[in-house]
Order: sequence, then structure tokens, then C-alpha cells
Amino acid sequence: QTEKYPNNMHYQLLLAETYTKLNKTENAKASYQKAIDLNTLEDNNRYLSIIRSMMHYGADNQASELISKVRAIKKDTALYAIELGNILELKRNYSKATMEYLKVVDDTTRIGVTAESKLMALLEFEESSKPAEKIILNNAKKYNNPSLPKLLSAYYLKTYQYDKAFQYAVKLDSLNIKKGLALEQYLINCIERKLYHQAVKMGKYLLSNMKGEPIKPNIYFLYAKALTMTEQYDHAIAIYDSIVIISPHVQDKSMALFNIGEINADRLNNCNKAINYYDSVIANYHGGLGLIKAKLARPHCFLRIGKLSIAEQEFKKLLNIRLDENSKEEIEYTLALLKFFNKQFDSTEIAMQKLILDYPQGYFVNDAVQILMVIDEAEKNESLLHLYSSSLMFEQLKNIDSTESKLRLLVDHEISALADNALYKLYNINISRADTTKAISYIEQMENKFPKSYYFPYCLKAKADILMINDSSDEKAKNIYRSLLEKYPNYPFISEVREILREIDTNNKIG
Repeated sequence: QTEKYPNNMHYQLLLAETYTKLNKTENAKASYQKAIDLNTLEDNNRYLSIIRSMMHYGADNQASELISKVRAIKKDTALYAIELGNILELKRNYSKATMEYLKVVDDTTRIGVTAESKLMALLEFEESSKPAEKIILNNAKKYNNPSLPKLLSAYYLKTYQYDKAFQYAVKLDSLNIKKGLALEQYLINCIERKLYHQAVKMGKYLLSNMKGEPIKPNIYFLYAKALTMTEQYDHAIAIYDSIVIISPHVQDKSMALFNIGEINADRLNNCNKAINYYDSVIANYHGGLGLIKAKLARPHCFLRIGKLSIAEQEFKKLLNIRLDENSKEEIEYTLALLKFFNKQFDSTEIAMQKLILDYPQGYFVNDAVQILMVIDEAEKNESLLHLYSSSLMFEQLKNIDSTESKLRLLVDHEISALADNALYKLYNINISRADTTKAISYIEQMENKFPKSYYFPYCLKAKADILMINDSSDEKAKNIYRSLLEKYPNYPFISEVREILREIDTNNKIG
């Protein structure tokens, strides 16, 4: 084809690539040179095609020479910076690679995005991290380039260097025209990474340093969430109260009041006070997500304080308004659960079966199946079902002591049909209290009495997890994990077990 079309650059490239595959280096060089000579218009994209072909087939030195030549012709030292940076990385010349990427990091096209991701990769890679960081820091000091503090702040946040991350977020904001935008993004990043203490620090800084500047309601919401997650409930409520006062938007007011109600219900266990806040939203703010959330949360509060009949009435009312499928499923499940709490076991069975049929991919399907399994295993024994129903109700009421008491009665019951289920629940209760000694005692009871139980593998894994917390090289824990992998390959946790073994036992070959 090159003989037939001697002036076709594409065919010369194909010929060069073919020679390279055949290890005919000199022939390949000659064909690449012909392709270069055919680019008579000195088109940048054609040069780029040649450079990338050279790189792909290992002719990195020739590619570097061509980049230098074209830069000289075009009088542009930033041309093909990504490509030259890649070549320099392969040669482990990380300092020069960093300098190449820095040339185009401000580019508004895809090149800039690529350069930023390349620089982040250099910072994160152990071998290149120090030289890359040094050069980026020097450039950040010399030039008012917003890309660099943005990059450094993100890197330091990822690597737990929070003071530096904060410092560069503040510097980035000082370089931006829109004040507060970079700080808000930092706040969002902290929340997304569950770095709530760092989010609190930024929220406090924002509110104290932007006096006189308009502060977006979203910043207040993010700050209040971080305060909630760090258990600073009074302060969080005060921030939500300020949103109600300063925001002109109904949506913000309703959401802020809903969040105060949620803190009272879920954090302070004061459902009566939460109901008052939800009622305030429903009565005064006829719009926004807060209104829907308040309507959905209110019946749960009645359930939590033991007013089951009122809760049932309120849930049924909700089915008459337009709701998304997830909310409808949750209401249907809770109504079925209320039948279970009221010891209407036949009705519970029908309601749970209907739920599974109506929402086959639903969030509560597994919970419904668990209830049906309990009813089936108990063989409709009233005594067992009463105890289990009561334990589940006390769990909803957040009365853990009473939950534990009912579960122990199930363990000691003369009919042991639900004892394994109860032991597994008792284990979970004590793990949530960080009482590992008691938790292990329940696991050992399961091992001794119910080794064929559906819950037994879960308990075995739990035991291994506890042993690993105390000693990451514990051989007993490793043996349990290996046994789980061999005997219970279809359990949901098996991927996690395989990953744990990969990490702690490099000599163990896992399929």
C-alpha cells in the first residue's frame, strides 16, 4: 500500500508499526520519519498520532525527540505535555514528569483534567510522592494558580494530613472570585469521607470568617450534619434554628425543622418532642422534602413510644397520599410488623407474603423472609412467637434490656426452635455495646448447641473478626476464615472473608 500510496501518512504509520512488531528497528525509524515528513502542514493532531504510535510500540526516545522538535517549530513548550509526562514516568523521572503535567493543569479541555489526575497519581504513588509533592509545593508558592492548592488540599485530605488540607482549601478560596465556594466543596468532601470533625472545623471557620458575606443555606445544613455526627446536638439544633430564621425558602425551613425532630427522635430518644417538630412542619410548611419526611417519620415516633394503635392509623393514612415505591414498601412492612407485635400471627404471615409478592426487589424483603422463617420454625407455637414478637417490639422501642431479657427466655425455652436465632441477636446486641467477652460466650453457645443452624456461619465469622481485632496474626482466626471459605462458599459474607485472607495470609492461594 505504501508503494501504491507513497504520500499516505496513515500507511507509513502502519508500516512502521509492522516493522516494530518484527523487531526491525531501523526500518521502523525510517518509516516513522517518512510519516513525519509527510505531515507537510505541520498539523498538531497528525504529529500527536505519530507520537502516540511511537509510544505504543516502545519507541519512546524517538517520540521524545519528535516532541522536542515540534515544540521548537511551534514555539510552544507545553505541547504534548501529557505524552512526554507518560514517557518520563516510565523512565522513573518523576520530577520532570510532574513539571510536564504542571504545564497544562490549567487547560480547560480534557488535557487539564488528565494532567490533574496524573499529578494526583504521582502524589499517591509511594515512589513518586516526595519529588512530585516538592515540585507542586514550590509552584504553589511561586504562582497564584488555583489548580495547585485544589490538588494539594485533595491529596492531603486523602492522606489524613488534615491541617495541610485545611490550609490549602483556605488558600484556594483566597484565589477564587466566588468566595466560599472552595470552602463549601471542602466541607462536602469531608462529609462524603465521613471526616466529621474536619467538617466541623471548616463549618466553624466559614461562619466566623464570612461575616457580611451571604452564606448559602447548604453550608449551614452541612455544618449542622457534621455537628450531629460528632454528637454536638445542642449546637446542631442551634444551627438548624438559624436556618429557619434566615432562609427565605420554605424548603429550607421545613428541612431544618425536620432535622431537629430527627435529632430528638434518633439521637436523644425523645420521640414526643420529635412529634412536636414534625407537627410544626406539617402545619406550617406545605412544601419541600422536609414535609414528606416529617409525615413519614411521625408514625414511627408513635411506634417507638409504644402507641401501636395510633401508629397503625397514621401509617394507613399515609397510603392515601402519593409516595414513592420505597416509602410505600416501608409502610406496608411496618403495618405487617405491627400485626406481629399485636400477636396476630396468621395475619402477619399473609401480610409478609403479600409484601414479598408486591415488592420482589424491595429493601424489606429480607426482613419479611426472616419473620416468615421465624413463624415457620416456631411451628406456630404461641409461647415462642409471643416471646420473639415481644423481643422485636422492645427492639423497636429501643428498650435493649427488655429485648435481651426476652431473647434469653427464648434461648432457655424448653422448645429450642428459635434459640439459635435468639443467640445470634444476643451476640449482635453485645457487639453493639462493645462487650466482646459476652458476645463470644453467645457464639460459643451456638457452636456447642446449634452447629447446623443457618446463623452458625455468621457467628463463626463474628468470632474470627473479634479474634482478629485483638491480634491480627491470630492463627485461630485464620483457620476459622479458611473453614468458612471451604464449607460455606455461598454465604453473603464470603467475598469479605476471601479479601481478609488475601490481606493477612499472602502465602494462601485463594480461588
